[in-house]
Amino acid sequence: MKEHLDDNEIIELFNQGAKDKNRAFKAIVSQYGDVLYRQIRTLTRNHEWTNDVLQNVFIKVFQNLSNFKGESALYTWLYRITRNETLTFLQKEKKKTGIDIDTPYLEILAGNESLDQHSPEKIMEILQKAID
Repeated sequence: MKEHLDDNEIIELFNQGAKDKNRAFKAIVSQYGDVLYRQIRTLTRNHEWTNDVLQNVFIKVFQNLSNFKGESALYTWLYRITRNETLTFLQKEKKKTGIDIDTPYLEILAGNESLDQHSPEKIMEILQKAID
């Protein structure tokens, strides 16, 4: 059975020492992991990217939880880290690919005279070259 700890218990455990720090961190992962995964997945729409971002989030949380001031709920703090990490990750991916997925690069309209003269196989070849 998973142990459910409230936010204050998690923070107290984390600040007590190595063994308790690991127990507190495991509680964060088990209690908040699924909801953070869904939050990231909504923005990335990609399972692998989501896992990468979630891993980055948990690393940041582990490194910075001792600085958590408790001025908000723990989930609110986790949410902000998750949102920022996701947006940063997406910006980096956009720069890597250089592709704006919102812009159509090729539009084929019915009655396109230059394509109408080709066989379906030739059109497929042209499209494949464009994709490559």
